Amino acid sequence: MERRKIKKLLIANRGEIALRVAKTCKALGIKVVAVYSPADANMPFVRFADESYPLEFNESKESYLNIPKLVEICKQANVDAVHPGYGFLSENHNFAKALLNANILFVGPSPESIFLMGDKVESRKKMLEAGVPVIPGYDGGNQDPDFLLERAREIGFPIMIKASAGGGGKGIRRVENPKDFKDNLQSVKREALNFFSNDTVFIEKFITTPRHIEVQILGDSKGNITHLYERDCSVQRKNQKVIEECPSVYLSDELKESIYKASILAGSSIGYENAGTVEFVVSEHDFFFLEMNTRLQVEHPVTEMVTGIDLVEAQIKITEGEALENILPSPIPLNGHAIELRICAEEGGDNPIPGIGKILHFQFPSDKETRLDSGVEKGSVVTPYYDSMISKLIVHGENRGRAILKAIKVLEQSSILGLPSNLSYLKSLISHERFIEGGVDTGFISNYTFSNQEVNLDKIAAISHLIHSIHLNKLESELFKKFRNWGNHNSGIAISTLTKPYKSLRNPYFISKAIIQEKEEYKILNKSFFVHCIEVRDLSFLLEINDGNNISHIELPLPKITNAQVQFEQESDIYFYTKSGRNIFLSHLSKMYKAEQIDYLSKDKSKADTLFRSPMPGKIVSLKVDKGTRLEEGEPLIVIEAMKMENIIYAPAKLIVKEIYFKEGDQVDSEAELLKVSYD
Repeated sequence: MERRKIKKLLIANRGEIALRVAKTCKALGIKVVAVYSPADANMPFVRFADESYPLEFNESKESYLNIPKLVEICKQANVDAVHPGYGFLSENHNFAKALLNANILFVGPSPESIFLMGDKVESRKKMLEAGVPVIPGYDGGNQDPDFLLERAREIGFPIMIKASAGGGGKGIRRVENPKDFKDNLQSVKREALNFFSNDTVFIEKFITTPRHIEVQILGDSKGNITHLYERDCSVQRKNQKVIEECPSVYLSDELKESIYKASILAGSSIGYENAGTVEFVVSEHDFFFLEMNTRLQVEHPVTEMVTGIDLVEAQIKITEGEALENILPSPIPLNGHAIELRICAEEGGDNPIPGIGKILHFQFPSDKETRLDSGVEKGSVVTPYYDSMISKLIVHGENRGRAILKAIKVLEQSSILGLPSNLSYLKSLISHERFIEGGVDTGFISNYTFSNQEVNLDKIAAISHLIHSIHLNKLESELFKKFRNWGNHNSGIAISTLTKPYKSLRNPYFISKAIIQEKEEYKILNKSFFVHCIEVRDLSFLLEINDGNNISHIELPLPKITNAQVQFEQESDIYFYTKSGRNIFLSHLSKMYKAEQIDYLSKDKSKADTLFRSPMPGKIVSLKVDKGTRLEEGEPLIVIEAMKMENIIYAPAKLIVKEIYFKEGDQVDSEAELLKVSYD
């Protein structure tokens, strides 16, 4: 296909990567076309585009994976090229082929390269032919479960079951022993069919204490290929990357050079063009080819931060026909250290539950060494249709130690309220002494305990009550404007009563003495707190907190307050907050709390004791129990598919199943009644 200057480009993606690609395009003077599902209609990437076209459905298969519809929109918008981002159709050779047939440039490799490297079985064979080391395993065509189990026994447990068409941490399971093999095989096949419409799998030996190292490569249409150093992606949870960094501190210079050469060999062996990533499993002295991603990676910003090279710009110029020597500096710089943290809408650490809802508060600090690639903002609604990752935080330092300290500081100054996020979990990972030492393997998360900072829930309850009182009386602030000069304080807010109102110099907030002294119940982390102010002092409040077992007293000094944060004069800590209905969302040092104000008239504790509710919205794909089943704590109950990932729900305690209120295939909401159980 004839190369040409790109003047108008469609981004066949959504969220943060769509916005990130769009920014580079606009910097290059390229007009941007967005496509969006109904759920994404109000997202930032749509507003940022020069033109936008609606997709009819929310489900990925009918929207962002709908090749005929996307090609139709490309023709309608008269675009020169399409950037696929990552995920969705970025590694679909049929999409690339359909675009080329329509005389539309595809910002990526050839359909042939995508097809070859997208099939993990065929790519293994190709790498063996090229002389790139691969992991021992079985990649034949026989998919009979008994046959595969025998091959697994021959290879030796533990093994990995992988989807042939897989990638991105999806369609992959580690199996420790033969008795768990078939259940995991079925799970991988279901996930592979759902994501890739292909349930073929292969088996590999699991490498003990593996590091996940990948090399960024670029190839042009002239046959030139180069590398832009490595990324260490060893911090993974359930085979999905959580933290990535560049460069790796684990590899020796000699091992790095060998991996660079193997990466260029891998690309050269298939005539690779554009941006790609060659992934390896690295043991102490050896490395093995894992897969090649024929697209831009989620973690590409860490490479950009240390090299100063815009990889999306490089992709576009390669697609236009430019040679690498005219795109890249020589030599390619390597300055400092960069770390990326994937920010997800989820709660829980090692076994996260996807979160959905409206973002009520969204705040991150910014400076020249901090970058936030985000697909959301305050007011954005996170839905269950797509991946839970909503943003990426990237920090840079002159060395790894400085980068880690920077990341911790930024996380502590950041806040997402209104729905769960993993900010606190990320902080616990990056603050862990083993991570700080460097060179962790992919078992880091599963092998260590990551405890959050100790929190005084009594104090969270007290501050929640203070915020509750502020918001109730804030509605009345118009009544007190004529008293503007009465009893001003130079900072913070002051007490307001019907007879003696006070007002901050800067903020129209009031706390009613009557309201703050009224006893309220708040539920925080499934624990009830009864709170009321027992004494209003000149510059502080003395509150009593009763959790049902103990009574404590906390004195809160007069705070400074804005629409989104409370800061106490005698503390350097900041508490971000927002209020929605009867819920107060509060975050401190990146940890979010929801304080639900309890309405006494709506309590029904007897029912709650016997109902097992869904911890997330999703589809029931497997029911592990029948009526009358007895389970021990930790045994599987249900498998729920949420955000395209299977989540196993385990019995929280020893129980008996009394009633079942759903069937396999049902869609359920969060908190939906699933089972009636009795706890032994």
